[in-house]
Amino acid sequence: MKELNPINIINKIQKEKYKMLAYPIIVILVIFFLNMFYQYSFLKYISIVAMAFYLFILWLYRIKSANIETNDLHLLSPINGKIIDLKEQNDFYEITVLKGFFQPAEIRTMSYYDYVGQTEQSESPSFYIEGSLARQLHVNIPHLQGELVGVAIGKCLAHINIPFSYELSIKNNDTIVVGETIIGINKETNND
Repeated sequence: MKELNPINIINKIQKEKYKMLAYPIIVILVIFFLNMFYQYSFLKYISIVAMAFYLFILWLYRIKSANIETNDLHLLSPINGKIIDLKEQNDFYEITVLKGFFQPAEIRTMSYYDYVGQTEQSESPSFYIEGSLARQLHVNIPHLQGELVGVAIGKCLAHINIPFSYELSIKNNDTIVVGETIIGINKETNND
């Protein structure tokens, strides 16, 4: 059985995290060597700030353990956040979600056949995450519902398109939780 947290995705996320962690480590090492030669007392305070920044980065990249109940009829939330806009377009719902800076960073698939990283309208749901530190990774279709596909560090916007074949179970200003909140239920399959 395929994992909800695939090792190749975890490895890519870890590489991103290590790139960010390199900055405070370099600062700490430079301060260590400067302190060996010059003995400035203020350097230890800079080192403490760099260490706090290191721990903060570790905290930002946190990913919860996957405890997702899958269901073919449900669309699960791909990201944590608050729904700030919900519009009806020609043949789909357009949902905008604002992810807060301190919310967990994981991005997960909504269903077995959703398109990740694009909002081309088709018969299937789709979403993409907009943010300077958001990293969505390519996934093949079909994939597992709730599969980890990236991270969104800091404040980000998620743009979700859901066809009218789904009945929405959310409204404006709702807070949604990745992999837990059901954002839509398939009407066509449900009536059979």
